[in-house]
Amino acid sequence: MKNLGLNPPERIIRYKWVIRIVVVIVCLAFWNMVDYNIRALKAAAARSEEDVSVLNYEEVIFQKVLPESNYYYFDEPLQEMFISQEVTDIEEQTNLKYCGASTCRFLFPVFVKEQESRARLHMRRIMMLAKKTNRVLVLPNVGDARLGACKSFPFGFYYSIDVIQQSPNIRVITQSQFLSWNQEMREINAKIPTAKIVSLDCSYKIKKEHMESKRINLETYKNYSCMQPFSLDYEDKMLDIRTRKTFKDRAQIAQFVTDGLRSVQSDVLLMQYSFTRFNYPNLHRMAPPLKYADHLIERAKSAASLIRPYIAIHWRMESAEAGNLVNCSVRLVKYIEWIKRETKIKNVYIATDYPFDGGRAHSGTFHSLTNDHHKAANVLKNNLNFYTWTHLNSSLSTFNNTTFLSNKEEAPKERDREDSGILGTLDKLMLVHANWFISGPPGCARTQSSYTAQVRKERFARVREQATVDELSENDYLLNIKDMW
Repeated sequence: MKNLGLNPPERIIRYKWVIRIVVVIVCLAFWNMVDYNIRALKAAAARSEEDVSVLNYEEVIFQKVLPESNYYYFDEPLQEMFISQEVTDIEEQTNLKYCGASTCRFLFPVFVKEQESRARLHMRRIMMLAKKTNRVLVLPNVGDARLGACKSFPFGFYYSIDVIQQSPNIRVITQSQFLSWNQEMREINAKIPTAKIVSLDCSYKIKKEHMESKRINLETYKNYSCMQPFSLDYEDKMLDIRTRKTFKDRAQIAQFVTDGLRSVQSDVLLMQYSFTRFNYPNLHRMAPPLKYADHLIERAKSAASLIRPYIAIHWRMESAEAGNLVNCSVRLVKYIEWIKRETKIKNVYIATDYPFDGGRAHSGTFHSLTNDHHKAANVLKNNLNFYTWTHLNSSLSTFNNTTFLSNKEEAPKERDREDSGILGTLDKLMLVHANWFISGPPGCARTQSSYTAQVRKERFARVREQATVDELSENDYLLNIKDMW
């Protein structure tokens, strides 16, 4: 340091004065800052009654007061961003609840062609299509031996949903759950789900697979497909996919259909399934067969236990030539008498589309009952003592099918009768449990049907199983797989 000519004691005194001056300056600055903040707070208190626009995002996020009325606010785009983010978060939570993923893409078979036994097979293929397109399958309603959006009962009225859910990579929700998802999305003002209608059909006349877009009257479609309850943003064109009706080139046709469905970008794929012949290679390894609902299986077991041992007959008169019916009845009576003598079985159960108990035919496609049908039925009634489901049902505990109704307003109408699909299924299960099973021969009935094939397949599995069981009641023993009179 440069020597200022001061001796050491003088320099020390000089530095002390400098330090004192610095301290005073700091204190004055601090006092001014405190006074400044006090005045700012007083000004804020004076403005407490003023209408201050502060962003409220369900609660006040922050409010910062600065002097001279300098307030900071969220601007409009930022506010919209936060609201949009909240909707997105709730939307993802809703999707996780129904689909198990942050986004939902559905395949909804609004219409499935053919009656229950065939529709049951079609659903297995539809499950495969949902899996291949990575979509959640909406299980349609059921009723009157049909599957589709317009029916009264939930899918679980006919089939076990638990078995489907156990299959890997197949995600499902019911039609009512899909409606709930749709309503919850609407309540949070989420974007309306987009929807595209896809029609699948096959024909012997088609020589090569093809697909095309076709305009469709959406209001007409929504009416006959019962889509009014759903809030969807429909594309104005449907995708029409047509294939050959053949057993050949299964893999090629399946890939064509899958590629067509994968091209659909909409959130919801509304399917009109009119295929009568469509097979995936190795389908049995990829999608489980539909199992009937537990309440139907248990009810059939209870009924079977009332008449065991018994002979069961399946006769679909609808497909027989009317002129042969009486002769067919006579042959059937004689054959039953022979089985009774050989097996000592006395009880007989008949599953048929003819309404022995009165009312309408037990088939949605059986529209014309002739005098020949009535004569053939009288031959059986006059020569055999037999049970039908209606006879046995009166001995079982009361079953109220209205508990399954999706639309409770239809309950009075439905309570007056038992659903024809349920009757057909219970008949089928009774045939499976029978000690001896008989179906119609050529000329008296259609010998190849999915209904009879499913009974035969289940009985074959039970015959194999009973061969491995050491202790089996004689009344429970199946004596054949299938026979014709």
